[in-house]
Amino acid sequence: MIRARLRKTFLARPDSASFSLELEFQATAGVTVLFGPSGSGKTLTLDLIAGFVRPDDGRILLDDEILFDGSAGVNLPPQARNCGYVFQNYALFPHMTLRQNLEFAAERRPRLERHRRVNEMLERFRLVDAPALLHRARTDRRTQTAAVRRARARSGRSAADGILGSPAADSRGFQNTNAAGDP
Repeated sequence: MIRARLRKTFLARPDSASFSLELEFQATAGVTVLFGPSGSGKTLTLDLIAGFVRPDDGRILLDDEILFDGSAGVNLPPQARNCGYVFQNYALFPHMTLRQNLEFAAERRPRLERHRRVNEMLERFRLVDAPALLHRARTDRRTQTAAVRRARARSGRSAADGILGSPAADSRGFQNTNAAGDP
C-alpha cells in the first residue's frame, strides 16, 4: 500500500511558467493508474515518490516504510526506496538480451532466486521466445513489457511513466484496479 500527501511548487522562470502540485492519495496492492492531461503532474508525482525530486512538504509511506516526511526530515534516496521505475523511453540496455536486462535488474538477489524470478517473468508474459536483442524487437509493446519486467525484477514494485501510449485524459485522477497478484 502507498499513502502520499505531497506538495511541490516550481516558481516561474524566464523559460517556464510556475507550477504547483498538491495531492493526497492512497492505493492498495495492485495496479494503480495516474491519468490526466499533459502537464498535470503525473510524471512529477512518480518522480516525487521515486525520490528523484524532493517534495516541498508532505509524507510518502510505502507499505510500512516512510520514504519521505517533510516534518521529520526523512528523505530516503532513490536507491533506498526499493521501487522500480520505468522511464518513458523504457531505459533498457539495447546491447543486452531481454534475459540479460532482467538478470541485471535482479542482480542483488541470490543466483537461484534471480534465475527462478527471471524465468517466471519470461513465461508469465510469454516472452520466452522474444528476439535475442531488444533493438530487433518488432513491436513497442514487447519493449514496454520488457521495461516493466525489468523494473519489477529489482523490487517487486514498479512505477511506469507514460508507457500506455493513450491520449491524455480530460481530467486529473488516480485509478486503482486493486488487481492483487497482477504485476
